Amino acid sequence: MLGSRFVLLVSLLLVLSFAGLSHARVINIPDDFETIQDGIDEAEDGDTVLVQPGTYVENINFEGKAITVGSLILTTGDEAYVDSTVIDGDENGTVVTFRNSESRDAVLTGFTIQNGSTDQPAGIDCEPGSPTITHCIIQNNTSSGSGGGIGIYQDSEPIISQCVIRNNTSHWSGGGVMVNQSSNAVIVHCLITQNRATAESGLGGGIAIRQCAPLIENCSIIDNENEGADGMLILWGANPRIVNSIFWDNPTAIFFNITGERNSVTISYSDIEGGEDGISGDNGDINWGEGNIDEDPLFADPDNGDFHLTEDSPCIDAGDPDSPEDPDGTRADMGAYYFHHRNEPEIREVGHFDTEGEAHEVIVADNLAYIAALGTGLYIVDVDDPENPNQIGLCEDASRIRGIYLLGNYVYAANEGDGLSVIDISDPDNPHEVGSIDTDGHAHGVAVDGNYAFVATEGTGLLVVDISDPENPILVETIDTPGEAKNVRIIDEYAYVADAASGLR
Repeated sequence: MLGSRFVLLVSLLLVLSFAGLSHARVINIPDDFETIQDGIDEAEDGDTVLVQPGTYVENINFEGKAITVGSLILTTGDEAYVDSTVIDGDENGTVVTFRNSESRDAVLTGFTIQNGSTDQPAGIDCEPGSPTITHCIIQNNTSSGSGGGIGIYQDSEPIISQCVIRNNTSHWSGGGVMVNQSSNAVIVHCLITQNRATAESGLGGGIAIRQCAPLIENCSIIDNENEGADGMLILWGANPRIVNSIFWDNPTAIFFNITGERNSVTISYSDIEGGEDGISGDNGDINWGEGNIDEDPLFADPDNGDFHLTEDSPCIDAGDPDSPEDPDGTRADMGAYYFHHRNEPEIREVGHFDTEGEAHEVIVADNLAYIAALGTGLYIVDVDDPENPNQIGLCEDASRIRGIYLLGNYVYAANEGDGLSVIDISDPDNPHEVGSIDTDGHAHGVAVDGNYAFVATEGTGLLVVDISDPENPILVETIDTPGEAKNVRIIDEYAYVADAASGLR
């Protein structure tokens, strides 16, 4: 649903901390009780009500309890459970109620909250209540009053994070969210889109803020509508702070209500369509901070509700540099969805060494590179300074080598012309062949395991050679392969042979 993992981790840790209490229980729905509300009624502070996927047609009330109510996102971290675990109000009142001064230890996480219908806040009502609400979709709720999706009243201070608030409707203010009456909510990493206030004098299709100072951080407020303030309405002495957020495709980004106490808004590191001119109404002061832009955020597919940033978006790495970094370790982006940098390594050549023959294989150990060069032999190159590789030795005794294997003081070389060559490299300045064994066919690859070398030989197959005495290798077995053995690797007790004609043997 949303890209950041940080808040999910906080939620999970919170639940784990509850589980550490001596009396904490996990109440499973529907195994222990058929309804979520029955589980809440049974629960005590510190308990968790864990809900299996399904649609639960009911209205729930936390009843002032410091409990966690969550889908299987709690135990799996899988955000797919948000879509598959639904609390449906059946157009009969508020879907989720916090009206008993709940603290932030009251946690709701991992649900779709839908089809509330009332003259009060319809999706979620905090009045008063200061819960933690994470990883929820609040959609298709309708209030004939204010706060179609969420209503926050009476000194409530909830944390709402990683949520999608969409397609909600109010008659008056706050189609998506209404924050009122000294309720200094924290709304972070949320998408607020396609919400509506329907009355002719209704304002704040996306969010309405009245007599309070909430924090709106890393939110995307997109394509909301009404007759006036489509994105955000600020009224009656409200003072919201907006950071790292995007206001786009709302006919009006932000509107100060023309009556009542004077308002203000503080905005920094945000993408506001129209810039300061996108803020209308004379009854307010604009504190236009650093880092604000007015540029198309270049969403992935806004027509189909995908508001992720594309790689050319001006909102990437444009958030407050003092904000926590995005999960990929880069500077915070603007908006609800961060852009994940792949952090692909920069690959460039810093140095080179030319061989006279065709270089077929290389092994590097202890700042020395051993290069098999067909037509020349075995090069030993000092790569302590990668920008200036320097040849220190060359063994031309085995001039037709293709594959090599390094073990101890020896390089075992698959010599196309002569079979297996054993090269002493104890003195890197003077590498020399000390043993060899002819093979029928062209040797291409070699691997060593213990006292045995395994040689992939075109035309013969896999040869097993005893190298317990490196100066006197002895052929002990030939294993035919149906085509042309080109290379071999030994893992545990198995030899894996690359055969040009028949694949893996």
